[in-house]
Amino acid sequence: MSGISRRQFVFGSLAAGSAAAATFAAGSHAAAAAPARRTDGAARRPNIIWIQTDEQRPDSLGCYGSAWARTPNLDCLAARGTVFHECHVQSPVCVPCRTSMLSGRYPQETGVFDNTKANKDGVLAPGLKMFPNLFADAGYRTASFGKWHTPKHPTWQTNNAFDIFHNVVGYYELPAPYSESEHRVVKRPGASPIILGGIYPYHDWGTTISSHVTDLAIAWLREAAAAGEPFLLRVSHVWPHTPVLVPRPWDAIYDPDRIPCNGGDTAANREAFAGRAAYDRQFAAKQKGMEIPVETWRRICADYYGLCAHVDHEVGRLMRVVEELGLTGNTIIAYNADHGKSLGEAGLCEKGTFDREVWRVPFLLSWPGVIPEGEHRRDLMELIDFGPTLFALAGLRPDPGRHGRNLFDSRESEAVYGVIDLGPFRRAAVRTRRYRFDCTLAIKGESVGYEACDPNLFDLAQDPGEIYNLAAGPETKAVRKELYDRIRRWMRDPASVYS
Repeated sequence: MSGISRRQFVFGSLAAGSAAAATFAAGSHAAAAAPARRTDGAARRPNIIWIQTDEQRPDSLGCYGSAWARTPNLDCLAARGTVFHECHVQSPVCVPCRTSMLSGRYPQETGVFDNTKANKDGVLAPGLKMFPNLFADAGYRTASFGKWHTPKHPTWQTNNAFDIFHNVVGYYELPAPYSESEHRVVKRPGASPIILGGIYPYHDWGTTISSHVTDLAIAWLREAAAAGEPFLLRVSHVWPHTPVLVPRPWDAIYDPDRIPCNGGDTAANREAFAGRAAYDRQFAAKQKGMEIPVETWRRICADYYGLCAHVDHEVGRLMRVVEELGLTGNTIIAYNADHGKSLGEAGLCEKGTFDREVWRVPFLLSWPGVIPEGEHRRDLMELIDFGPTLFALAGLRPDPGRHGRNLFDSRESEAVYGVIDLGPFRRAAVRTRRYRFDCTLAIKGESVGYEACDPNLFDLAQDPGEIYNLAAGPETKAVRKELYDRIRRWMRDPASVYS
């Protein structure tokens, strides 16, 4: 534990802000920095603790530049490692993204494009190995606690896959005897009244979803440390996934009148909505984000970011045990989310689009003495890079056919891609250093050509907020066609666009 005393995890303190972020300077790294070589003679393969969340936006963390986010433990983790600012997911919904991340294959290769394949048999090819399987083959103990949400597959040696969420609350209502008015529940208007904000009703087992998964992970971690074998442990939080219900006292950590919030019927949202692809406008109209008053959006945002602060607290609990067990020096800590969500931008309040708030997620890596400390990387990356990076750090060889890159080698991605099926639509996207482009590829299984692809095109150099869709202008015709052709090539042969 030498050399880390200046950056302590601070679970249990709501007063703590993002002070850890002040211990390092934010910079931009265009190329990957190589990890340092170990000089302490450690020959044993590193342990890996992978903390995963669901529907988390980067702006919920102080280490991503927020001056107001209360995430001291994750900011401390960031100060001990590397922050990746441009991490994109393979699909902006849970199951296809998680499946790609674990398998090293893109959705068009796994056949998983939406959430309907969760917990289903016979979806994945027989013999397909997820990256935890390869670690198990190399002598690692592997375990996952919490949200699973992939097709059935023997991915983990121990898999305590549960979603307590729906035993306590539902998407649309609190069960008896809980009063929605007493828990100040805010629902989306219309026929699909998803809970967007409110206070979590503590159940009789006296804990929360995230504290329960942390308790299970800590118990397993103590056993694994005593066994002395290298391990891969995933701690998979459901939160801050919808329905957004924040436990006390994190319901009071943010003042709704002071927290930044872009939701509601504002001039910026009206302008963004008006220019979007028809797909986005239809999606926003169904979600009715514009019908929610701005002051209500502020309450929703305070609850969402409070829920992220609660997860940060649980990360701190886990990290304190890692330090207590003397595991810090030889343990890789990874933190990422499977996708983000909209909080009222352009009338949207869910996932399922390629907007920056949804497609981009937090991604942190730390291993003291090996992974650069205090680094802020802004080169393009995607979640499918996670497996190859872990293989390289642990000295393992991946099996053939896996995609992704080791984030600490000399290469840099020129573009990243994603795809989703939502209702009758299949849409795909490409993000380059300058542009984001997404379009419809098929409707009800029938291919859609370039002229009818209903695109979005944003020039991120001029419009980082993705407000002005340039897809209709004749001056961007060449760019649109080039990016459309890239997406089609990636769908046919993913490896071809990265070579």
